[in-house]
Amino acid sequence: TDMTSPHGIPVDLLDRLVIVRTQIYGPIEMIQILAIRAQVEEIEIDEDSLAFLGEVGQQTSLR
Repeated sequence: TDMTSPHGIPVDLLDRLVIVRTQIYGPIEMIQILAIRAQVEEIEIDEDSLAFLGEVGQQTSLR
């Protein structure tokens, strides 16, 4: 179709997309994610280190 949606993309393409709303993780959620990831990777990490990395993740990114 030649019709475009308000987003500037063809309507038929927009119909096939999944729109996922994302939010910034809070410090508690960041620490939980880090703890789970450390467990999966079999890495021992103490609470102070998790808290520090949680703060870093809030300011930047942990990718």
